[in-house]
Amino acid sequence: MQDLERIQDLFTEALEQPDHIRTVWLEKACGGDQTLYTEVLNLLNVASQAHDAFGESGSEFFEPLLGQLETELEGKDWVGRQIGRYYVQKLLGHGGMGAVFLAEEHGAVTRRVALKIVRRGMDTDHMIRRFRTERTVLGALNHPNIARLIDAGVTAEGQPFFVMEYIKGNPINRHCDDLRLRVDERLQVFLPVLEAVGFAHQNQVIHRDLKPGNILINDLGEVKLLDFGIAKVLDPKRYNLSFSVTQTELRLLTPEYASPEQIAGREISPAADVYQLGVLLYELITGHRPYSLGSVVSKFEMARIILEEPPTRPSSVIEKVVKLEHGRKQTIVLSPEEITKSRRTTLERLKHRLTGDLEFILNKALEKKPEDRYKTAEAFAEDIRKHLRGEPLQGRSGGIWKRILRKGS
Repeated sequence: MQDLERIQDLFTEALEQPDHIRTVWLEKACGGDQTLYTEVLNLLNVASQAHDAFGESGSEFFEPLLGQLETELEGKDWVGRQIGRYYVQKLLGHGGMGAVFLAEEHGAVTRRVALKIVRRGMDTDHMIRRFRTERTVLGALNHPNIARLIDAGVTAEGQPFFVMEYIKGNPINRHCDDLRLRVDERLQVFLPVLEAVGFAHQNQVIHRDLKPGNILINDLGEVKLLDFGIAKVLDPKRYNLSFSVTQTELRLLTPEYASPEQIAGREISPAADVYQLGVLLYELITGHRPYSLGSVVSKFEMARIILEEPPTRPSSVIEKVVKLEHGRKQTIVLSPEEITKSRRTTLERLKHRLTGDLEFILNKALEKKPEDRYKTAEAFAEDIRKHLRGEPLQGRSGGIWKRILRKGS
């Protein structure tokens, strides 16, 4: 990992240079290595933004980012190697704990699989326990809409790994947009997600990181729930586990989809997943997220919004024009025209559709207090089924938007 050490050293030293000579110093320090220069400069640019926005030091903010960079570099080392009967072909992605590779299994059958390996430097006792928890959970959750565990073991270097079925597909939101699915069709796609999460809850597992990237639709149109890397097991003894939530898991959350109690660091229940499912459904139907967090520069302000402010009404949010950042290089502009086109409808029809039942359903899933949300994922699903059948929803008179209107009247 000499490349990573060099990047880290240069990054740290560059932060100590005066602003007006930093880039000149870096160019000389890289000795004409343009790739090295670009990598460090990218880190410095984001570090500057992080300091202005969050008041954090570069090293504090960049610990996770450098970890991902390390995974990318380490991934190059694994590609082309054999781990047991699995031949590593390419890096598919990486997260806080490790990397996921596309591999080919050579055994009684030849098939493509997804192979997840703990990243070097993350193989502490704590992270290995977390990794084994994910492996144990996947092995126990035998459901058609949850990615299946195939195998597990340890590499020759002593790094734990496990093997899952390889899901070739798109995130659920991209799948719906690419096929230009109508609102009812999107609700039908969403129902198996609720069934998979409900099954996990019945087995005492809270996912805690439900977002489009962790829910893929394969070539057959089947929903597959992935990545139980920060899942919470409600009954550790059931799985012969001993594990508690730590700040490490809290840092791995995706803020845009996190529930208020996750943001506040409070006790987590299945209701946290119900909230995240509400965010996901809101996005599937409207194309937007419930809160406009893209321009928020303070993590404290972001937390305040999620904890205190009501979500934007679905029928109003579709009239907005917003820019969404997808990674560091892609910006997507959402306009009413794009939203209605990808749902094969008109703005007026969609606005009408997003009042009444659907507003109530989203309202209930996105309540600030866990006890005010749907009690189970199945109850959430049942209201969607009733809506699709045209049946009345029980208790529709309540909700956060209605209470706000009452306070203002």
